[in-house]
Amino acid sequence: MYNGEPFLIDHGRYVGKLKRFAKEKCHMATSIVSNGSLISEKWFEIYSKYLDIFAIACDSLDDECNRQAG
Repeated sequence: MYNGEPFLIDHGRYVGKLKRFAKEKCHMATSIVSNGSLISEKWFEIYSKYLDIFAIACDSLDDECNRQAG
């Protein structure tokens, strides 16, 4: 998934269920790109087994730059 933080809405529960469906029912490779700030340990314990790739994006180490970028 790209173009936006996938954990903003409902703390990623929908995204997790979508990844589980894609992996179990459709036998698809799955991935998520996130800035990592909203991922809970519980989410990762439940849904990480349905991910082939989990990437952490870092647009900038400058807090002001990140704030302006959204």
